[in-house]
Amino acid sequence: MIWLMAYLVRAASSGAIASFTISTRSSPPVCTSPSMSACSNGSAAVEEALRLKPDICLLDLEMPGLDGVEVAERLQAMGEKMTRDDFMALVLEYAGDDERLQAVAGLMRPALDYTFFQELTRRIEKASGAERERLEHLRARLAELTAAIDEQTQAVLKRAVETLRIISSSEDVDAAISARLDQLDDTFLAVLQANIQAAEQAGDTRSVERFQLVLERVMAAMRESAPPQIRLINDLVNADTDEEARQLLAEHAPTFGPELVEIMDAIQADLDEHNQPGSARRMRELREMAAQLVNSGR
Repeated sequence: MIWLMAYLVRAASSGAIASFTISTRSSPPVCTSPSMSACSNGSAAVEEALRLKPDICLLDLEMPGLDGVEVAERLQAMGEKMTRDDFMALVLEYAGDDERLQAVAGLMRPALDYTFFQELTRRIEKASGAERERLEHLRARLAELTAAIDEQTQAVLKRAVETLRIISSSEDVDAAISARLDQLDDTFLAVLQANIQAAEQAGDTRSVERFQLVLERVMAAMRESAPPQIRLINDLVNADTDEEARQLLAEHAPTFGPELVEIMDAIQADLDEHNQPGSARRMRELREMAAQLVNSGR
């Protein structure tokens, strides 16, 4: 199975998103044109995320200091009502603050598109003196940041594609997965899901079955390598009855103590945030069972 890995960064005409297309070549063909997109809160990026309804959204807030969180909160407060002018004003405000500028670029890379740079160039042409110099420096810095982000994204995707190629073509899938557990992240899963979907659309039954097998084995390996509290929670979710869940909790909950309840609270909050009311309700029920056992000292 041979893959041709081509990563094309193209700005959508709406200026909302940078799309990374993975083209592949194999025998038989595996993937026609799965699409992965960099999305974030605010502006047209939110609109694009709502339109595409992505399976996985990644948000990196590991910026210098706390500026990434601060900028993210500000962008989220603006929400879908943010216009291009609003975004331009925000970027101009941060022009002299490189840490916040890095945060904006990291969170809103899709909005830093051709149209944005056209508008910034028009402002530069109208400016003079110190203001023109300031804007020229801003444009150059944004160009550096977006190039670095795109390069990093391409490298991450390339690694995920190569990992999938190795695993899916291995005679011993489990051994190949076990040797690469540290590479089985959200990006890898997104690439795998994209290839399953593309193979289904192409009617490539053999590739669908192979990728589905990889997915099943990967999920099993991730469950096995997860912390014991997470493994317990997975077992609770998969329990057929409340009685079975209570038995599991009676055996294991006292070992983990309040930490187990805290983890379940975090999972429930995440499910609520991602609009999964059924799963959130079940997690809340299991959390109450766990809390009773932990608090009773059993």
